[in-house]
Amino acid sequence: MKKLICLLFACALCSVFALTACSGNTGSSNADSSSSSEDSGVAESAEAEVTQADIEKMIVGTWVTAERGGQPELTSEKVVFDIISDTKARVSAQFELAPGEPLTWMDFWDADVVIDGNKVTITDHPGENATVTSEMTILAISPDEFTANHEVVLTVDGAEAGRMEDVGRYVKVDADYGESILGTWEGHSVTGDSEDFRIECKADGTYVYYLKDGDEWVATNDTLNEYYVAANLLCLRWVEDGQESRDYWEIAIDGDTMSWTALREGDDGKTFTDTRELKRVA
Repeated sequence: MKKLICLLFACALCSVFALTACSGNTGSSNADSSSSSEDSGVAESAEAEVTQADIEKMIVGTWVTAERGGQPELTSEKVVFDIISDTKARVSAQFELAPGEPLTWMDFWDADVVIDGNKVTITDHPGENATVTSEMTILAISPDEFTANHEVVLTVDGAEAGRMEDVGRYVKVDADYGESILGTWEGHSVTGDSEDFRIECKADGTYVYYLKDGDEWVATNDTLNEYYVAANLLCLRWVEDGQESRDYWEIAIDGDTMSWTALREGDDGKTFTDTRELKRVA
């Protein structure tokens, strides 16, 4: 149940992506920095209560989890909130409706937003009989980030199925790489021992993954092979030998160069950063 709740948000859930089985990949989170209230216009409850006007002025935009409970968020658990207005939003995340059930695979789904004083409530329906209600008390907000105490409640078939309370920090991401990722990219590991690879990202949300055999690039026998990009987060999933796998990356694209990073947790419980560098080849 703890996994279920943590996968949930701030509006509930974990993030979504996939690639490890094909490539042996793993990754890292981007460094996020906060600015002082005097220099950046942050409204902080320690100095002055955050007002509804502050929130309405600065909340519109795309926000990605940076920290939860004072710790950097693993890339695989990041959530994207696309706040369209003070009444509407979209949420991108992965989650399970009940312990042991498969994680959902969703890009964005619609959510309602209510702002009342310094509280923001986001309500969405990620499943046919599921409702997630997230109430955030904004502690500090600027045009670039906000911090909030939040309580998340998951209801399934009218009954409470999970609840979470914690403190989260979210950073605004202006980039959206959904179009610029299209094409074929050749990559290698900067950290770790994974093989060089190619990935062809298609406009229909599928991809082809290639490994080198001698001098030839050969497509793997994986099936499914779906991906999506939410802001700066790349989510991939595939099926290999009947087993579905997923991988999650934070990406940046500059012309014909793309980088993948992700913060992971190893079997020893320690976090590590994995990085890939890719060049467009077609």
